[in-house]
Amino acid sequence: MRYIDSGGTSKEAATVSARRVTLPPPPPPPGVLGGGGSRGGGGSGGSRVQDRHGNSSGQATRVQLGRSAPWGSATPGQLNPASDADYFTFTAPQAGVLVVETTGPTATVGTVWQAGVEVGRAAGGGAGQNFRLSVPVAAGPVVVAVTGNGRTGRYTLETRLVVGYLENPGPDSFQSGIGVISGWVCAAEAVTIGINGVPQPAAYGTARSDTAEVCGDTDNGFGLLFNWNLLGDGAHEVVAVVDGTELGRATVRVTTLGEEFVREAVGECAVEDFPVPGETVTLEWQQNQQNFVITTVE
Repeated sequence: MRYIDSGGTSKEAATVSARRVTLPPPPPPPGVLGGGGSRGGGGSGGSRVQDRHGNSSGQATRVQLGRSAPWGSATPGQLNPASDADYFTFTAPQAGVLVVETTGPTATVGTVWQAGVEVGRAAGGGAGQNFRLSVPVAAGPVVVAVTGNGRTGRYTLETRLVVGYLENPGPDSFQSGIGVISGWVCAAEAVTIGINGVPQPAAYGTARSDTAEVCGDTDNGFGLLFNWNLLGDGAHEVVAVVDGTELGRATVRVTTLGEEFVREAVGECAVEDFPVPGETVTLEWQQNQQNFVITTVE
């Protein structure tokens, strides 16, 4: 709410309801699709113009995802009557994070299943009163139901599959000195790295030939050069976010030498019986990396 006080200054005020928000009962879960049960269009509870999508998993509209990353789609729909439930099905070509949401003027509730198991349900998270879900999925069939939470009207169901991986740092790993936070994702406008909740932009588009089979191209690497000493000793959280969708996260434990950047230090040590019994590795301090590196293996 906006108002003008006696000094003529524009103000804003907000109230928070103490009432608990509950989701309506979920629509019936999907059965096993197949045998010609899944088809486009149809449905009951209205004309084909008003209700273009089936009201059960057996009548689910089959959505065609794009042929390449980010494997997205946009399908218009309309809820009518208020008890309407529109079902959709598509096949995820790769394992990844599925982003499914509606846009438009109608308040919606979304439910996502895979292999007959509910993997996500939401009545919010998107623009206005639209739902938005981000859920990990395996490669294979996915079923989505859109209901109106007692409302009727138009909407557009939008889907996008984010395929990639946060490779470094690994979960529960130890970090020190200067390193690179890195990974890959098939398609992105922007990749950000959240470190203890503070986002930082990562470079994206470096060559990763090992992703060609999955992504269909190779310019999929991302990375952020980072001095772990800036965080101080202890546990810290790293989150990779692709166009607003979380790709992966890792909790790390940082150990420092008590300074953000140690200068003029010199050191060398030998590690015996590593990497195999009978061999010895020599480590030498490198100031530019703020860490020890291997110089010889004997």
